[in-house]
Amino acid sequence: MLCLSFDDRAAVDAIHAAARGAGGRETRPIVDQQFMYGGAFEDPDGHTWETVHMDMGACAPDGDAA
Repeated sequence: MLCLSFDDRAAVDAIHAAARGAGGRETRPIVDQQFMYGGAFEDPDGHTWETVHMDMGACAPDGDAA
């Protein structure tokens, strides 16, 4: 399993759409946890890819989500 980190939510959405369009399947739908946004998909060769965008500005200084 590999994890890809993206600069914004739109990029996460785009790679999930591209993966589905290329014959992959979403193994974990995208979840919005305010500070973290991502999911997982399996490519046509069976490799699992995790995706994430972390909004560090949405985290409080003590590490808890704002």
